[in-house]
Amino acid sequence: NKERLYLNDGLKSLYVKAKMQCFSGWGLT
Repeated sequence: NKERLYLNDGLKSLYVKAKMQCFSGWGLT
């Protein structure tokens, strides 16, 4: 199912973005 794959991709990139923001908030980047 392409829609589901696209949704999973979107969730993954959101998760990565949140992680990056967390790390930069801690001054680790």
